[in-house]
Amino acid sequence: MSDNNITRREEREQAFLICFEKLFTNSSIEEISECAEESRDDTYSDFALKCADGVTQHVEEIDEIISSHLTGKWKIERLNKVSLSIMRLAVYELKYLDDIPANVTINEAVELSKKFSGEDEYKFVNGVLGAIARDL
Repeated sequence: MSDNNITRREEREQAFLICFEKLFTNSSIEEISECAEESRDDTYSDFALKCADGVTQHVEEIDEIISSHLTGKWKIERLNKVSLSIMRLAVYELKYLDDIPANVTINEAVELSKKFSGEDEYKFVNGVLGAIARDL
C-alpha cells in the first residue's frame, strides 16, 4: 500500500483524514481503508494506517492529555472535529513516535489546521500542542 513517492506530509494528511472519518463511524481503520480503496480508489500509506490505528488504540489516553491542556471554558467535547482529529494525531506522534522531533509534529499539525480548519484555529492547535510537548 505504501507509495515511495508520497511525502511524510501527505502521509500525515492521510492519517488525519482517516482519524477524522473515524469520528463518524464505528468502522475499524482497516474497514475505512478498504472502503476508501473500493469507493474512491484511494490507498493509504503504511505510516498513515499505523498512525490512525495508534490513535484509535490510545484514544482515551490521548484525549486525557488533550483535555488536561485545555484552558478556560474549553472542553474536549467543544472542540471542532477537525481540530480534535489533528490534535489526536499530533499527540500520538509526540507520545509514541520517538523518531519525529516535537517541533516537526507541531508544525505539521499547524499546517493541517491551516488547510482544513477555520481561519485562526491553527493558533489554538499550536498553543495546546506546544503545552503538551513541554509536558511530555
